Amino acid sequence: MDPLLIVLDANASCSYNRQNALIDAYLGSTDEESLEIEDNLQNGGKVKFAVNASFVCNFFLFVIQTYAAVSTGSLALFATAADAFVSNICNEVTCPG
Repeated sequence: MDPLLIVLDANASCSYNRQNALIDAYLGSTDEESLEIEDNLQNGGKVKFAVNASFVCNFFLFVIQTYAAVSTGSLALFATAADAFVSNICNEVTCPG
């Protein structure tokens, strides 16, 4: 292999490593990642409880509104029941488990 190509390859590798270090420094990715992990450890249980409580409340709201809509024939209650149903689907899509 040509010695000039080896030197150019080594310089390019050094340049890429320096560029990646600068990008990481500007983005602060290591700080953000450690802060996110710390936040998950502190608030993970509270968030999971809130998501599950929201799901349960929306489910009961959906059942009650569906019963009221069927018994009265009100289109407005059908619409709010559909909204509660879609809200539950959104909860499961965005925060599964």
